[in-house]
Amino acid sequence: MRRAAWPLVVALGAAACAPIPAPQVLSEADRISQSPAALDAKEHAAPSWARAEKRRLEAHEALDKGPAARAQFLAEEAIALYNEGIALSRLAKATLREKAHLVEHDTLAAELRELDAQQARASSEVAALEARLAALTSLADTTATGAEAEAKRRDGARAFLLQGQLLCAAGRAVGDGGQGGSDAELKKDLDAADAQLVALAAELGDAKKQAPMEAIAKARAACSALLGRARRAGSTKAASLPTGDLLEQLSAMAASSGALMAPERDERGVVVVLRELFDGDSLKPGAKERLAELDRVSAANDRFPIAVVLHSDKPLSAAERQKWQARGASIAGALGAVSKTKKLVFVADDAEPLVGRKSPERALNARVEIVFISPEAL
Repeated sequence: MRRAAWPLVVALGAAACAPIPAPQVLSEADRISQSPAALDAKEHAAPSWARAEKRRLEAHEALDKGPAARAQFLAEEAIALYNEGIALSRLAKATLREKAHLVEHDTLAAELRELDAQQARASSEVAALEARLAALTSLADTTATGAEAEAKRRDGARAFLLQGQLLCAAGRAVGDGGQGGSDAELKKDLDAADAQLVALAAELGDAKKQAPMEAIAKARAACSALLGRARRAGSTKAASLPTGDLLEQLSAMAASSGALMAPERDERGVVVVLRELFDGDSLKPGAKERLAELDRVSAANDRFPIAVVLHSDKPLSAAERQKWQARGASIAGALGAVSKTKKLVFVADDAEPLVGRKSPERALNARVEIVFISPEAL
């Protein structure tokens, strides 16, 4: 009997020692690094290319040393930096052509404006990823001690908990839009993930306990994986829509209208950032116009669920949170082309600031994200 069990023991040991598979995004970073456009960036936008290569190599190192989430974020940042370098490279070459008078002035001027917009989008994606990486670093740093270090870890844990909540909500929206049509096993796993997030939020809210950093990081990774499952399940039911095309469409709309919408792409899909939408608790006329433009875009891309995420520049009391929830409902109501089952409203409080909470520019943290949740794998 014992001798017969040996092959099973050996097999289990081999499985336990098997290398962790590389995240898909890391393979994508490797592919982009060898693309002609990236190699072109090496010549014309060397600083961005060098930063991208550094992040890609760090991602491979992180895959070996852990945590795996760090490898994924580093790979995402590498891709954003490659895109930034590619945009800068094209911009540099176009500028050279302009100086050499190889094309008509008006045509080239339009091309340069578009390339400037591409570079700005790539830079914004890099900045967003660097902020997320900083949060991950604070989670992973268990060596620092003292009240200040614990406060940083708690802030990082809050940011990751929020991201997990948003990713799981996005997975549910992609899965069935709230109509009960998603895979039963997926729904069961999303329910379990949501329950885990609620428990972790309660634990994090107890100032007497240490921030449950590792558990929150795992919960966030689980929600990201569930969103991927929902997208794969949905791809068998209908053709995927090009998320990149939607980003280009929103960027062109922002450029033509002069609105500071700052479209960018993250794990959830395409994100448009809006500010100063309200006069008191009422939408400003200009805000209604911007939301009407976004509503027209959503009508033309109706497979994208919409999430309205409100970020504050300070902690919100229970009464203030109710007011912010009502504001979110006003914004969602202005997006009439989206069915109610495909719209989410989420008050994020001040869990994910863009600048320091005590910075003179902390008002920048108050913003509204309109997220076009991608139904396709990014």
